[in-house]
Amino acid sequence: ASLFGHSFTPILNFVMSLQEVSKDIGLGRPLVMFGWNVALNMLFAAITPSAAPMISREQALEGDFRAAHTRLIAHAEEVAFLEGGTTEHGILNLRLDSLVDTQSWHSLRKVAKDLADQFYKYQSMMTGGVFIHIPFLMTGALSDAERISAFRSTEELMLR
Repeated sequence: ASLFGHSFTPILNFVMSLQEVSKDIGLGRPLVMFGWNVALNMLFAAITPSAAPMISREQALEGDFRAAHTRLIAHAEEVAFLEGGTTEHGILNLRLDSLVDTQSWHSLRKVAKDLADQFYKYQSMMTGGVFIHIPFLMTGALSDAERISAFRSTEELMLR
């Protein structure tokens, strides 16, 4: 029942809204708008980095750092006796720097992905404005009252 409600209901709402909108403005503009959104969604899906390799890389670097730290703790007496503190310090700093640099790079990639997602969402609204709203403004065959009425009914259907 849950699968039915989560998959069939949105599809039915989409088809019914498309049918109602097509009575007012035809099928062309809404289908072009939805096609444009599908194309952009596919583009963003293709260029968006996969999270699995990034997480795997971060975990591997964190494991390397922890292993070096554990090795230092286990051999602390030998390191101190042989005056290897500066060498061990350098090894730990190198591994930590590598981990922090990788996490910073991945954070920047996540921010870029979030920016692209936000652009996609707001660009979709602008596309809707171009394909749905602007033709109402450019139509000269209707009076102002008829134009506003048709505009409002179409907008209401599109926002469902």
